[in-house]
This record gives sequence, structure tokens and C-alpha cells, in this order.
Amino acid sequence: MTTLLLDPFDTTPDAQPGECETRTKSRFAQKYVDPLGNSGAKPKNVDFNPIQQRWFRANGWTFYRAEKANAWGRVSQDMWTCADYVACHPEHGILLVQTCRKSDMATRLRKAEAVTELRAWLAAGGHYEVHGWEKEGARWQVKRTAVQLIDGALVRVVVVDRRAGA
Repeated sequence: MTTLLLDPFDTTPDAQPGECETRTKSRFAQKYVDPLGNSGAKPKNVDFNPIQQRWFRANGWTFYRAEKANAWGRVSQDMWTCADYVACHPEHGILLVQTCRKSDMATRLRKAEAVTELRAWLAAGGHYEVHGWEKEGARWQVKRTAVQLIDGALVRVVVVDRRAGA
């Protein structure tokens, strides 16, 4: 007498024993493929907060993390949806900073330019920058892009840093 074992999760009608192992993987179980064609594993989500805070301290800024965690929705919420930090410096004034990966800077800048509260912040004399971080060798490098209000229009300005790394 032959005992036939069936896979309880198999949805294929008339499946033969052993067929379950030979099927192709679902599209969710396949290996990550980089859209740019680079080989290797999927990039990890990097927490830029320690890197950004090290940059603030090294450059003499006093800062406060304005981003808050929403445990219920499992997301973090930025101040006015466009700022992670509020910082002040005796020479440079007050600054809102959005921290992200360098490749995400354009998206963050577009999103920030649509925020009405940011226009009010800039009109009141505050500054706004997006800090894009990228690892070059063993060091993290930052690209800073400021958004300024000039004659009622928002203008992007790349900030050149003497000491950009952290």
C-alpha cells in the first residue's frame, strides 16, 4: 500500500508528490535586482541620525531632533513633513535640516518646496537645508542643498562645505 502525502498549501489541482519542490519561486521570493544593474545585495536602510548629529557637533551647531516616532503607524513623522532637525548657530542663525541618502535629495527637495509652512519659516528669516549622505570609502560625505526665498520664489542653492565629512 502506497501512502500519498499532499502539501496542504498546494493550490494546484492534481499535484503529484514532490512537485512542490520543483516549482519556480514567487516574484516576492526572488533575489533583489538593482535597477541600475549593480551587483550585490540590496542596500540596507541606514540610520543617518548618528551621522547627522556628529556633523552638527563637529561644526558647532546646537540641535534638536524634531522628528517623532509614531509607534501605532510604525512610521516617523517629520516636522511639517520636511524637517528632521531644528538647529541654531551663533554665526549662521536658525536652520531646519532634512537628512537623507544623497540619491533621495531631489525627492526631498520637491516635497519641501510644496510645504506652505516652509515658506513662512524662510520669510521669517530661518534657513532650510537638505543634507544628502553618501559613503565614499570609509567616510561619510554630505552634500548640502539650501532652499532660499528670493523675491517670493523658492531657489535651490548648493552649499559648499570646507569640512563636509563626518
